Amino acid sequence: MEAVTIIQIISIALSPITGIATWIVSRRVRDNNTLNDLQKTIDMLVDKNNELINEITELRQENAELKAGQAELKLQIESLKKTKHQ
Repeated sequence: MEAVTIIQIISIALSPITGIATWIVSRRVRDNNTLNDLQKTIDMLVDKNNELINEITELRQENAELKAGQAELKLQIESLKKTKHQ
């Protein structure tokens, strides 16, 4: 075979090989980008979940304090009712 024919065959064969290699590499990059985006989303959701847990804890503490204050007020009202009727 002539050198020109060999070069033509090689250049014809390299085009699909290069395309396949590019496709494989770009697919892996897309997959990695997708995984990175998912990880960022998970991290954001974990942070938001922690904020909500902290808020719930604070609200529960406030609710307990309000219930204790309400119980104290009920006792005071009962005491005032007893002294009024006497």
